[in-house]
Amino acid sequence: MRAGWFAVLVLVPGAVACHKKPTEEPAPTEPAHTSGHSVSHGGSGGSGKSGKHADSGPPLEQVSAVSAGAERACAIADDKLYCWNDGEGASPIDTPAAVLSVGNASCAILMEGKLYCWPQTLDLAARQVGGSATDICASSGPHVSCWKPGDTSPRTHFDWLGVDKLMVDDGRVCSVAAGASIECISTSAKPEEHPAQITEVQDVDQVAVGNGLTCASHTKGNIECWHEPNSRFSVTGVVAAGIAMGPRGDACALGPKGEITCWKVKPDGSGLVDGTHPVTGVLGASSLVMGATFGCAVSAKHTAICWSNDAWTPRTIGRAKS
Repeated sequence: MRAGWFAVLVLVPGAVACHKKPTEEPAPTEPAHTSGHSVSHGGSGGSGKSGKHADSGPPLEQVSAVSAGAERACAIADDKLYCWNDGEGASPIDTPAAVLSVGNASCAILMEGKLYCWPQTLDLAARQVGGSATDICASSGPHVSCWKPGDTSPRTHFDWLGVDKLMVDDGRVCSVAAGASIECISTSAKPEEHPAQITEVQDVDQVAVGNGLTCASHTKGNIECWHEPNSRFSVTGVVAAGIAMGPRGDACALGPKGEITCWKVKPDGSGLVDGTHPVTGVLGASSLVMGATFGCAVSAKHTAICWSNDAWTPRTIGRAKS
């Protein structure tokens, strides 16, 4: 994977001027099954620039997961990988094998267990992978490895018992560990170092990180965000079944019916910039991810939908025209 990859790609925003009116995902009468929501921190690069969208073909169908870097997004459809940039439809990525999961719009875990960070396969088995503009980390059982974009092999390896729901920010990697607590460690940690627990925050179900900020949903569904854990605040009126945060502090949550609500945290972590905002007309969503200026999810119709972080009106991602 080349380091320059992040700078040249620009991701689809969710709501900008189009040749056609953006397609909204209508709220289904009966929301799709929403348990087991998958969420991911948006990783490397992204601007989501405004502009007209190029015409695209029919929507991606049978989408099982989406992933976001800061400047682009990817989706798994029928075990194949598709990615798209600003104003373009989704194009297939030629992978060595069928894709199991994609972690940060730059790396994917293949069905055969290998980690593919296009255009190369890393000699590393992985169960999870996540990334930011400066760091990529993958876990395999109790082992975590981290490296920089463009590296051909990991720079650091360390053990992490109980690691789950891996989230990567610039310079740190965090997880919800056994006992519903948050643990974090530097992405350049030495093998003998161990993750540090954030003791002020307990009963956590999911955690999301970005721009030095953290948001967590608790087992009862309530959400807290902070820059320093001893000065955290609640995101009121939002109950989360899943949560995701982008690299600039934009965050969204999946509600119990698959509805999506978004907000932006102030850089100093003192509160929200301008309250919370629902994504228009969405129910039954899953696999929520965040980029720098956009969010994406799998809709109840198993299509990929995206929206900008200043309009919150989703559009369906179509296939690129050949």
